Amino acid sequence: MNDEARIWINALELRSRRALSAEEAAAIASMPMRRRQLAADEHLSREGDRPARCAYVLDGTLYQTKLTRGGDRQIIGLRLKREFVGLQDILLQTRAHDVQALTACCLLQVDADDLRTVMREHPGIAEILMVDIMISCSIAQDWIVNVGRRDALSRVAHFLCELALRMQGGALSPGASYVLPLTQLQLGDAVGLGRIAVNRVMRELTRLGVASCDKSCITILDPAKLEEIGDFTARYLHLAQSERERRKSDRDISNRRRAGDFPAAALSGARTGTSSLPVMTERAQTAKSDVSQLPLRRAR
Repeated sequence: MNDEARIWINALELRSRRALSAEEAAAIASMPMRRRQLAADEHLSREGDRPARCAYVLDGTLYQTKLTRGGDRQIIGLRLKREFVGLQDILLQTRAHDVQALTACCLLQVDADDLRTVMREHPGIAEILMVDIMISCSIAQDWIVNVGRRDALSRVAHFLCELALRMQGGALSPGASYVLPLTQLQLGDAVGLGRIAVNRVMRELTRLGVASCDKSCITILDPAKLEEIGDFTARYLHLAQSERERRKSDRDISNRRRAGDFPAAALSGARTGTSSLPVMTERAQTAKSDVSQLPLRRAR
């Protein structure tokens, strides 16, 4: 078995947290694979292309984008090192978005027809790949919430939390650092903000002592507070979590559900002349005041 096949097999076993059977491993090894280098900004595929290949990212970062009629760009997803790219399109006739190299990348590609054949003949492999696709959908859903319902400060904080976990795995820890592969303009295209607003948010996160940005290096100083500001719960990433982290996620979700009852409770209180809304904490009041000064418009 060659090194390229072993890389794909290891990736699938990591996704499924089980060893592939001998037959499944042989099926993966039977697919021709080739490495491909992409320079920064080079397109892997464009909207409207027929999905001919999918790949495993050996190194680098790619981003998925959509353009409006006026030429504005929205980054709708990232594909990082040790992730698959193009799986969501292998059962479709055309690609619905552009895929472009954010940094220099090295990919390990397989032919989409070959992979479809393997999936039909080996349901276990198909299930692993479908789980990967569903996780991508779960992340996309949270990105919609991030752009549509969170304020500027929360959007960026949430994005930084997600990227740290996807790049490093495990729990967020104080002092954890990673290289942010996006410029402030590109970060704005991912969270629906202009470059000026992103710059102000990054300065505010530094002032609050939760994260620092030295050029492209992000250091998380206070993970718990960064998660609080970003309204971040890692469950949607479907990573392997410790029991402590699962309990924290459960508490966060329970708190959100209770928060969803506040408007109805407030309305009931208004009828009786009382209010059941909780008093804002000093931290929440401060954060709200800070956020209110941050523009959401895509100022370039």
